[in-house]
Amino acid sequence: MKVEIISLLWILIEIPIIMCNQWAVPKQHSDESDITNIDIPSTATSAEIINTQISDIPAEIFSHLELCTHLYLYSNKIRSIHRDGFNGLLKLRELSLNDNEISSLQAGTFRNLAKLKKLFIEGNQLVELVDGTLSGLVNLNYISLKNNRLVSIGSDVFKETLNLRTIFLDGNNLEELPENVFAEFSYLILYLNSNKLVSLSDSIFGNNLQSITLKLDGNTSIPVNLFANQVNIKEIVLRIDGSLQDFPGGLFRNQKNLETLDLSTITLTYTIESLVLWNLTSLNLLNLVDTKLTFLPPDLLGGLTSLTRLYLNGNLLQTIPSSAFQDLYKLEHIALYDNKLSSLPTDLFLTCKHVREVFMDNNNLQTLPSGLFKDLDELKTIYVNNNKLSSLPSDLFQHLSNLQDVRMYNNRLPNIPFDIFQHSDQISFIDLRTNDIQELEQLELPESEVEIRLGGNAIDCSRKICWAIHRDIYQEDEEEPATCETPFDLYGRKLSELQPSDIADCIGLYLYCIKYYTPFQKKKTTFGCGNSLFPKYIL
Repeated sequence: MKVEIISLLWILIEIPIIMCNQWAVPKQHSDESDITNIDIPSTATSAEIINTQISDIPAEIFSHLELCTHLYLYSNKIRSIHRDGFNGLLKLRELSLNDNEISSLQAGTFRNLAKLKKLFIEGNQLVELVDGTLSGLVNLNYISLKNNRLVSIGSDVFKETLNLRTIFLDGNNLEELPENVFAEFSYLILYLNSNKLVSLSDSIFGNNLQSITLKLDGNTSIPVNLFANQVNIKEIVLRIDGSLQDFPGGLFRNQKNLETLDLSTITLTYTIESLVLWNLTSLNLLNLVDTKLTFLPPDLLGGLTSLTRLYLNGNLLQTIPSSAFQDLYKLEHIALYDNKLSSLPTDLFLTCKHVREVFMDNNNLQTLPSGLFKDLDELKTIYVNNNKLSSLPSDLFQHLSNLQDVRMYNNRLPNIPFDIFQHSDQISFIDLRTNDIQELEQLELPESEVEIRLGGNAIDCSRKICWAIHRDIYQEDEEEPATCETPFDLYGRKLSELQPSDIADCIGLYLYCIKYYTPFQKKKTTFGCGNSLFPKYIL
């Protein structure tokens, strides 16, 4: 008992200390205009002064906050900051000056903040960023200057921020950028959209880029030589805000070492034919999601022999040329969902021997051609949910020995061929919910546990369902359980709750198999008596 009381007292003693370390300005200071009247305890590791009338930051005002790592000064009326205003904040890692009225910053204002990693100066009135403004910020990796009034930035303003990775300059009035302004960086996320940039200089970057995420306005002209000198770059993510006026087809012609190219959300409807990708022999990920593609040029992906992941989802594709993937020898993952596909060529994946995942949800597919997945020995996952499938060829999954997960939710399938999974020894999940299935023939399934979902179908719970009830393959789906439509006495019963004794025909079939089935019989009889009908321990 003494130990518990002592522990409780210790906790009560510690609480004020913890609260003191995370200090926020009291509400009675909301009308305060002089920051010197606000007493921040020297023990504070995080200090927050927001929604006050404070208009300036005088010299040495925070010099006693040697332990402070986070300082938030947003939503005030700050107009000026003394060059020595942030002296003493030797451990500061994050500083926010968002939503003030700052129109200028002196060179060296942040010179003593050597440990600062994040700097926010959004929503102010900055007109220019002069050289030296960011001097001393040797560990800075994130800066946001969005929604100011910047018309110019110094050519050397980022010269000392060698660890900077993310720069937000969107929402300003920039009309041009100095040459080599971003030359120091190897890894960069750069937002330049919502400015007045008519074009970019092809020399704003150095020669050492490894990764770039660049966001621009659609009316900003992209020079064809923007990445010409970036021969070692591994990743390019390009974002366009608004409709793109023109896309230089040869933009990536020198990127033989490029591994990731992400052009998602860029409208490529009218420029896709000019896009040159064939030389990207090291590319392993291509993202063309939501690019409004209405067709796929047959040779667009030619030469991409290292590609493993391809994203074409969210477009308007109605068909795909049979030769479109012929050079994708290493392809493992392909996303074709959310298109308008009505059919697929039989030999679409003919040379893609290493495909493991195929996603074709939300299209208009009425069937899948026989041989579509032929010889895809490594294929594990197939999604064809939300299509218009009305039939499936019995050899669709033939010899897919590693197939595990097949989902055909919300289609129009009246039945499933009994031998469609005949050689799929690893199959463990089959989703057939919301189709037109009434009777389910005895499926050729492995002895291992298999989960089948049939919710949303009008199931005839008679003899043809016996095999599944004995195997207990139905798992309960809380949102959409599989229930019996017929016979009348079983209407509404959940399949997962049925026992063989609930169905008269099942009892008769069971007795027949007991009489005529022998454990040495290798093949199933015409009545389906075998290990897939009744487990060995029953027989």
